[in-house]
Amino acid sequence: MVLNWFNITRERSRILKMPSSVTRGKLEKKREMDRKRYQVKRNDPAQRKKVRIRSFETRKRKRTENQLLNDEIVYWKEMAYKWQRKAKKLEEQLLDAEEKNHVKDEEAEFQPPSDIDEASNAESSEEIEPEETPNIYEKVQQHLQLRLHVHHMTRLDQSAFDRLVAEVKPTFEATTWRGTPRKRKRKEKQPFSIEIGVFITLFWMAHYPTLRLMSSLFDLPTLVLTRIMKRTTRAMAIALRSDIKWPTDDELEAQTYSFLQNDGFYDLVCVVDGTEIKISRPANPELQRKTWSGKKKQNSLNVMFITNLHGEIMYYSPMRVGAHDQAHWNELGLRDLFLNKEYAIGGDGGFTFNRKKDTVAIRAYKPHKKAKGGCLSIEQKEWNRRFSQMRVVVETSICRVKSWKILRGVYRHWRGGNGQIDANDVLTIAVVLSNREIRSSPPRPYHWVAPDWQVVLAPTCAPGPDPN
Repeated sequence: MVLNWFNITRERSRILKMPSSVTRGKLEKKREMDRKRYQVKRNDPAQRKKVRIRSFETRKRKRTENQLLNDEIVYWKEMAYKWQRKAKKLEEQLLDAEEKNHVKDEEAEFQPPSDIDEASNAESSEEIEPEETPNIYEKVQQHLQLRLHVHHMTRLDQSAFDRLVAEVKPTFEATTWRGTPRKRKRKEKQPFSIEIGVFITLFWMAHYPTLRLMSSLFDLPTLVLTRIMKRTTRAMAIALRSDIKWPTDDELEAQTYSFLQNDGFYDLVCVVDGTEIKISRPANPELQRKTWSGKKKQNSLNVMFITNLHGEIMYYSPMRVGAHDQAHWNELGLRDLFLNKEYAIGGDGGFTFNRKKDTVAIRAYKPHKKAKGGCLSIEQKEWNRRFSQMRVVVETSICRVKSWKILRGVYRHWRGGNGQIDANDVLTIAVVLSNREIRSSPPRPYHWVAPDWQVVLAPTCAPGPDPN
């Protein structure tokens, strides 16, 4: 009997979740400490004043919120009454118009139909044939045939567009819609031409609209658009990636021929800098942490660029998870390209070209940094100013690459590196096409003379011939 009573009591305690004696003791101690803490705050004048101020601000905020809510309710009531009056007035006007038409129909006399000639009767009796359904690629083909706004839609003029199509065509025919190499020859006819694929891809990269907007513009399903862009970007990246090559030692040493261009930096031939490509926040928490940039306060990928002193891109890296320039420089091993060389590289203050653990130093330039609590001398400031004149070309070249809107805004198709369209293919196309523009109109002309030398050589600093 006693055992049964004990089991019933234990089961009831478990169901009702009654706390044990130890838990009740802890709760009682916590309540006692809260009472003492409240008593201390109550006896402290500063605490009482703080509580009064907080409660006053809370009441004031609530009154303001209630007033704003009441004003909004009154405004929408007035608008509802206004719309109701307009609807009633419109309804009355429609009724008056119907009554007038009804009266006119009653007063109108019956008129017999006039004689209709056989020709007009035959024409009216003919059935209207339904129009043929157009091809889904017809709208895009019309743009290409009429040559309407090709430059504004693709950022290429007509001649450059035709040359690009001819250059990409062999690779395009050897690529499947999955972006993989084609193993056997295609038997059926191509569903869309190479011109359409390049046109849609360049339009997407230049303006970066959503797929729904492109679907409404070109009358194509979003799935078809994705397949077209995936195949075309892969083919274009394969065909264009050999356009940018690292120059030989003789070519780099030949760029150190003029101290008038290098402004005292006799062995400086190239400049390095990194840039961030903003991406949408990944769903994976680990990727969120790795792609977060503390400098820009955004999730981004890092890309490294090296240009010569005229702005032409000599090297660009694939997109890297992480946004630290020095870490990216170390991972790529670019320092090995300048070991035991007679030419130098320049960069901003974020780079350390010669670390303590490096046994062999390379020739490199970077601006002077101000010591903590100190300041730069006049000579150091002047040196930094002249070095910035040489280093600014890499910033201008990166700006031209980012003129493609797909790289300037938030890149939405990365998806942890598993997106339908490879981000590095998009980067290759944008960099190569921008580099071709830079070659035709470089940020720094080939006959450029440093401002300090222009004063000395004002009568003789006429533009010289283009070395290329």
